[in-house]
Amino acid sequence: PITVFQNVKKDVALEQEKALQYATGGYYEGKEETGAKVELGVFIEQVKPSASSFFDDEEMIFWSTLKARTLDDEKPVKVNLKCLASQKALKEEDKSKLVEVMGEIEPKVLEEGYIIDNYEEIDIGCKFTNDKVKQLSAGLHEVRFIADFDFTTQANLKTYFMDKQKKRAMLKEGIDIFKQYGIVDTTPIATYTNGPVKIGAETTNSIPIGIEEGDKVYPRLGITIENQWNGRIGELSILRVTTPAGIELSHCPREIETSNAQTNTYRINLADDLFSKHIKDIDNFFSINCIMAVPNPQKILGNIPIATKYIEIEAKYNYELETAFDIEIKESKTPEEESYKGIIQLTSDDFTVNLKNINKLGVYIEEVI
Repeated sequence: PITVFQNVKKDVALEQEKALQYATGGYYEGKEETGAKVELGVFIEQVKPSASSFFDDEEMIFWSTLKARTLDDEKPVKVNLKCLASQKALKEEDKSKLVEVMGEIEPKVLEEGYIIDNYEEIDIGCKFTNDKVKQLSAGLHEVRFIADFDFTTQANLKTYFMDKQKKRAMLKEGIDIFKQYGIVDTTPIATYTNGPVKIGAETTNSIPIGIEEGDKVYPRLGITIENQWNGRIGELSILRVTTPAGIELSHCPREIETSNAQTNTYRINLADDLFSKHIKDIDNFFSINCIMAVPNPQKILGNIPIATKYIEIEAKYNYELETAFDIEIKESKTPEEESYKGIIQLTSDDFTVNLKNINKLGVYIEEVI
């Protein structure tokens, strides 16, 4: 109950932080793409102990299944696996005092990095030897499987552009621009592939975005990378943004990777001081902002009144997935303790028998133990 309450408080605090950041332009929404046939990522499933509880003088063994589902069938995933056991902490401040021991993974190759193919499933084991279990005191303990792997999430954001003067004129006349042009999706947000990380993205200017030749004021593009599984983003290694030709990213650390007649692809410089302290061990979310400059509106609009354009985002990262469960360790009895217990029981039994025999003679003595 305490753990549940702590998790609820943590979730509420996170939602409050996200709401505040959203209001101040620091958190950007996204939605998972619909119609995905399978959930993507690396999974640890069906964790089972070899016994319902263990004594502190015997080894503990646990079994599970490791599987992978990726965006690309041709790109397998490298996974490092480890398992840990520690006493269950009811209070946050007690966690630093706990003893933690590491188990042995079977097959051993998973500890050193194993390339798992798409749709491959592997039976895995975790063993804590007698001496490791002895380091843990009797009581309730938490056993954790931790899978460390590299993964990719992709997203796209739809937005609209139109001539700034035409937009002003239509608004002045009270014309609903979206209705005028039959546009149903009036508040587009990013759509991302499923997996451990969510990508949110929005433009922070009112849409459709008005553009004109010689304009010095451009809309902002906000991107949020958010952890959404039971684990954390170990490190965000690559963040790419691809814009349609005619839209240029500025006012954020970036470098252009490729440019052609259709698109410009930028790589955000995550090593920059602005980001370097925030791209590791992400438990919640991390956001960046760039300006979308449109130096040549004609390239975007051509001869149409309103243009629909897509911005593509790709995040590559290392993820640490954690699957935890509880197990009880009982204190074992020494041979001497078992012997004493037998002697005491035997003496007690003899006393009871003799007492009954005495009572048969008519001398009544009450048994008080």
